[in-house]
Amino acid sequence: MANSVQTIGHKLGRSETRKYSTHPDDPEIKVSLCPCNDPFVNLERLNSFEYEWTRKERSTRPEYKLQRLLGLRDVLNHLLMPRGNFPDYLEADKETRFAVIGFLTFKDAFQLYSSQILFEQVDESRFTLDILDEQIGLSVNIVKIVNVRYIVLKNIVDLPGLLIHSKQLQEQSKDNQQERFHLGKNTLKQITRTMDTEYDRNIAKWIFSVNMSHSQMRKAGVDPQKVVRQTDKNLKIIEECESAVVEAQTKVEQKLKEKTKCIQEKVEERQNQVNKRKRTWDQTVLDELEDEIEDLQNHKAKLEDELKSPDSTSFKLKVIREAKNINEKKRIKRRKLGQGRPNAIDEDEETFVARCIESKATYHDRRKETTMFINRRVKCKNLLKILNKRRADKGKAPLRSTTAIWNRSKPRRLGTIQASRHVGKGLWSCKKPPKAEDLDNENTHHQRFHIKNMKRFLFSSKVPENAQKFAIIESRDDHAFLRPGTSVGFEGSRTQKILTPVAKENAQVLPKYDFPESKMYCAPGAHRMFTMKSVTVDEKEKLVIDSDEHYVFCRPKHYVDSSGNTWANEEMELRHTTDIYHASDSKYSSEFTTLCKRLRDDCFYYLDTNVAEDFKRSGDNEEYTIYEEKRVAHLKRRVELALEQYENLPEKREMEMKTLSDTLRVRDVVKKCVTLHTNLAKSKTVSYHSVQGDHKRLVKSLQKVVTQIEELELPVMKSRQCIRADSGPGVGCGNHEVQFRMAEVARISNADMRIILHGSRGDSGQNEAEQTNSGVSNAVCDGSTIEWEKHKRFENLTSEEIAGLT
Repeated sequence: MANSVQTIGHKLGRSETRKYSTHPDDPEIKVSLCPCNDPFVNLERLNSFEYEWTRKERSTRPEYKLQRLLGLRDVLNHLLMPRGNFPDYLEADKETRFAVIGFLTFKDAFQLYSSQILFEQVDESRFTLDILDEQIGLSVNIVKIVNVRYIVLKNIVDLPGLLIHSKQLQEQSKDNQQERFHLGKNTLKQITRTMDTEYDRNIAKWIFSVNMSHSQMRKAGVDPQKVVRQTDKNLKIIEECESAVVEAQTKVEQKLKEKTKCIQEKVEERQNQVNKRKRTWDQTVLDELEDEIEDLQNHKAKLEDELKSPDSTSFKLKVIREAKNINEKKRIKRRKLGQGRPNAIDEDEETFVARCIESKATYHDRRKETTMFINRRVKCKNLLKILNKRRADKGKAPLRSTTAIWNRSKPRRLGTIQASRHVGKGLWSCKKPPKAEDLDNENTHHQRFHIKNMKRFLFSSKVPENAQKFAIIESRDDHAFLRPGTSVGFEGSRTQKILTPVAKENAQVLPKYDFPESKMYCAPGAHRMFTMKSVTVDEKEKLVIDSDEHYVFCRPKHYVDSSGNTWANEEMELRHTTDIYHASDSKYSSEFTTLCKRLRDDCFYYLDTNVAEDFKRSGDNEEYTIYEEKRVAHLKRRVELALEQYENLPEKREMEMKTLSDTLRVRDVVKKCVTLHTNLAKSKTVSYHSVQGDHKRLVKSLQKVVTQIEELELPVMKSRQCIRADSGPGVGCGNHEVQFRMAEVARISNADMRIILHGSRGDSGQNEAEQTNSGVSNAVCDGSTIEWEKHKRFENLTSEEIAGLT
């Protein structure tokens, strides 16, 4: 007995126990796998197990297993209850009692079992597995009678008492049984209306009435003649569906074999790489290859197991999907192609719409994507108006459906069911614009709330008015590029639909000349500055735009890229020339104010970047000399340019001119710059003492200019700035160049706060400057090709002159 005790436990798995204990004729009957047919021998066996577990193997057997054994023994003791101790439901017929009861409801047995389990939560599934186990199970059967499960001993059972109990339950269930549902004519109509396809409605009526007489069919609202005609048709469809399942199973098996073969080839390829590169490649790369090989082998094993078990759920689902595709291709359960209402649009009208689209389409030979990007936001009603005008000229009735024309476009995915049902030639196509927004990204909502909080921080009603007037928001965005002479770059709104003719040869094609070339591309940089104010709408505070200004810098993309330097230069130019950065009014003209701001910032920048140690090294190091020479030349050029722009104005105030010449003495600064630059440029290396005096005089003069300009009471600049931008790699707040220029601008403008808020990737449409870019596109281009070739090649030249050209 000791040897058998060591093997006690669930040798079979749960799924195997369920499989082998199910009765082959009735799945509701469970037969215990216990080899003991005599319940008394079974009881002795359980007692011996308890003795062995509690005496000899207490340290190796968990306590909860012993408790489960005791629970099973309590159930068996109750089944072997002696005469006189029986349940109340056997009082009705005491003549039929045996020496033991022999059966018990599953619910009562489970309560006896679970009362012994103290350290573990147990469910009915665990109890069922224990009672049917081949080692510690009971010699019982589990049967179900009138929706009630019983545990019955195999050889000793009070069968009459069990039947009496089941009879009482049957009578009780009859009292509670509802009246049988009657399916009438109206109910059948309501049921068929809920079905989606015509085949489903017909097959439901056919199943309902196929075994009825003609009179019964008429009462149910079904045409008998139609049922007779559909019988052969439905049986044929059922046969075709069954053959489709067989064909699908063959295809699925073939696909699985091909996948397995492909994976095996990949495994061999990776293994050859590992063997060849063991001594040359890094161990990390080899480990990654080993992991990839292991994943491929696991995938291959999974496919092989699926191929060996066609009864598995995944294999069956694949067969169902493949069979469904086969039925769709063969048009089983569907109408014939010739049936249905006539087409509202004929081929001639469809060709006319395609030609209208071609007139606005331009293909560029240097573009990889052959799609027509038109600036106009195309809608269904636009195409409807165009076609109705042609139909009216021909005396035809106008169309009402706005989607009748739109649905004639080429499907996006040719392998879909919708593509197989498509009507028309498909002469044009529609696709989504590039850079579609991703609103499902969690980071998108996070960044949007950052921007909302920043606007509240600057312009909320809780912020004092004297603080709000020093705040401003600047939104920046760089357009991709504009190609001169074409419509490329002016289009691409994110909210429009993009139409393109399918046949590329039918669209207009630009000449393949050297012009326009990539060096001619322009990259417009849009800047939108605005302030906000707080208003109350429906007792809720909302922020609306108060003042708003838009500016666009068109830069040659080939020479001036989008970077932190570019953005800083454009910002300083806007600070000098616009009034939206002013927190107070100016008593001077805008031109003189711009001049003073430029002079002050240029002089301050030179002084702020002036390092005495670097200038001392210019006497010994050629690189420092060239650096200082360039700094002085840049300052001289900036000051002369500012003076030239102001002096060329047609009207100038006399007081401002006097202040410029007598008080500021800017011309003296220019002269000192020229003197220092000349001395530095005399030779590659100069003596520090020879230029020290010139440098000190220049610095002193610049300091005086800065001090005097600040005493002129120019408008106070706004010092709290929030910058909105996209998440570009070259203009990100983590870029070193951007950080450096941000610090320089902050020092020049004496800013209190400067912050850059980048939009999340795929969410650039939320940038306010996008509206500026869209406005540029709408103002410049209507979607068709811009005529840039004003003069034909060799125009007004004779053949002799052309032949003489080099």
